[in-house]
Amino acid sequence: EREQQYDKLLDEYISLANAHYQLADFEQARATYQEAMRLAQRTNAAPEKRAEVLHHMADIDMSRLDLRSALRNY
Repeated sequence: EREQQYDKLLDEYISLANAHYQLADFEQARATYQEAMRLAQRTNAAPEKRAEVLHHMADIDMSRLDLRSALRNY
């Protein structure tokens, strides 16, 4: 029950971050992905969800030419 609620909340964070990304608000998108990652770590989310969030963060880092952060996320 509680785990399903956390999964839904994590999906909402990812959806919100995706919306920011689509609106080209990359700073807010990355901040929201970071919040999603914190939630994923606290709730021991599925590795696939964590990988999805990290991939999005690394993608933003690559587009900003922040290669060091991108490598850390990959």
